[in-house]
Amino acid sequence: MHHSFCGATSFTAEGITAAWKHEQHTDISSLYDWDGIAIADFEKSLNYDVSLIRNSPGTPKHVEIYGLFYDIDSGELTEVVRDVPAEAA
Repeated sequence: MHHSFCGATSFTAEGITAAWKHEQHTDISSLYDWDGIAIADFEKSLNYDVSLIRNSPGTPKHVEIYGLFYDIDSGELTEVVRDVPAEAA
């Protein structure tokens, strides 16, 4: 689930890794998939996260996975991504 006004939308993967290197004197740029570090687009990020969970060896194949967006102002919860295995549909 992602939400409006998320702090992860206010920076970039480049900015995070550069700040980490500057502050911690360690290069972490090769440790993470850059698509999962910052959120530039909620729908793209939710698709990425759902795919990551679906493809994890620890996720049972029959499990339904949803990507949701919560609007803090309205209290509205919106389904953005639905990954339902064919046998569960």
